[in-house]
Amino acid sequence: MPPSPAATSRTERARPAERYGDRPSRPRRRVPLVAVVAGLLVAAGLGWVSWGMLQPSAEGEVGVFTAVDDGHVELVLEVTRPVGSTAVCTLEAVGSGFGQVGILDVTVPPADTQVSRVHLTMATTETASIAMVKRCDLL
Repeated sequence: MPPSPAATSRTERARPAERYGDRPSRPRRRVPLVAVVAGLLVAAGLGWVSWGMLQPSAEGEVGVFTAVDDGHVELVLEVTRPVGSTAVCTLEAVGSGFGQVGILDVTVPPADTQVSRVHLTMATTETASIAMVKRCDLL
């Protein structure tokens, strides 16, 4: 048997709707707004990554490495970059204790080919075990 109208009104007064989750229905505007904002953020992030990948870059590698003595190493630096552009590479020599024993910035002038080889002598504070390229940037 359904409750009487008097019993129903008593129940509604004793039980506030907001307290127990019986909220009046509202249009759901937040869900589409959140989806649009999230979509814009994803599109902006993908655009930023794509733009960074399309930028020209320079890469360097130490081809031949010879420790001459405690104070010098001879090496061949191979730099790959767009034809006609100048690159600056930072080289690092590391000793047997894995500490830096030498550092050198090298400017590689523009060339007609993508790969340039530069013969260098780097000063070191002690015998170097390895030489490596820390970074190469285009000017």
